[in-house]
Amino acid sequence: MQISTYQAKYKTSIVDLILLIQREEFGSSITLADQPDLLDIPAVYQWGNGNFWVALEADEVIGTIAAIDIGNQQLVLRKMFVAAPHRGRKKGVGKQLLDSVTRKNSFQPVDVLNLPPAFLRMKGDTLFYRLVLQPS
Repeated sequence: MQISTYQAKYKTSIVDLILLIQREEFGSSITLADQPDLLDIPAVYQWGNGNFWVALEADEVIGTIAAIDIGNQQLVLRKMFVAAPHRGRKKGVGKQLLDSVTRKNSFQPVDVLNLPPAFLRMKGDTLFYRLVLQPS
C-alpha cells in the first residue's frame, strides 16, 4: 500500500469509491452533483497548504483524504474514505492517510456554531473536529 497525491488518472476511481461508501454504508442520497469539489480536485484542494491524497493498492484507489486551505493557517479535513476491506488498525490505511495531513491524531469535537467563518460545509456534513498543531 502506498499514499500518493492526486493525479487525474485516479479521478474516476476516487468518485466511484466515495459515492459507493456514501450510498451503501451511510444510506446517503448525495450525488456527484452535490460534491462539485470532486469535479475539479486540483482547483479545490491542491493549492496553498491543501492537497488531496489517495491510498493505493496495486494502483487501485482504496482510500482518500483531503485538506482545503481556508486561510489563516487553517485547513479543513475532507473526503476521508477507506474501502471496507482495507479498514482497521491492523491494515493502517486510515492512519497513514491521516498522517499524510498531520503527524498528530488528537482531534477534538467542534460545535457547528464554532466553525471558522471560511469553513466550507457540504451537504451531509454533520460531525466536526479540530486539531491544534503545536509548533515544532
